[in-house]
Amino acid sequence: MRGGIGRLLRNNESGGAAILLGLSLPVIVGMAALVVDLGALYLVERKLQGIADAAAASAVTGNIAGEGRAAALAVIEQSQIDGIAIDSFAPGRYTPDVERDHSARFVQGLNNANAARVQLQQPVPLFFASIFTGNRSTTIRAQATATRTNFVAYELGTRLLLLQGGLVNGLLSQL
Repeated sequence: MRGGIGRLLRNNESGGAAILLGLSLPVIVGMAALVVDLGALYLVERKLQGIADAAAASAVTGNIAGEGRAAALAVIEQSQIDGIAIDSFAPGRYTPDVERDHSARFVQGLNNANAARVQLQQPVPLFFASIFTGNRSTTIRAQATATRTNFVAYELGTRLLLLQGGLVNGLLSQL
């Protein structure tokens, strides 16, 4: 009986699929967590960034310091997505100078504000990843900066003669 049990176990292949499945199950669950949870987080982040962009653009349409936060909140409410909150709202001055570093172009402050920076946050539930992280949710943040540029436009015209269709319009169009 020398080596009888060891030889018996080495030569017995029944149950091998169950062992392989048991060993690979954590890897399969980990891949599912990666695909499902990261896909869901990416989708929420893209939606939240769009809402942050719209909120910042809405904030600069009127009195930025006085009404900007309320305008941003109105955009968030119009999105009809639960859980979105303003993490920070900052009116300030934006200078589009290419010589400055991108992060230094916006200076927070109420004096002579022509821009607003909005940061939103939203809690997002985790599905499979909560098994590995121990957290049932995570928080996604998105930030947007919008500036108001004032333009002046003038239009001059007499509108004395308007030709639509007909022979004269066809002849003049050929010139």
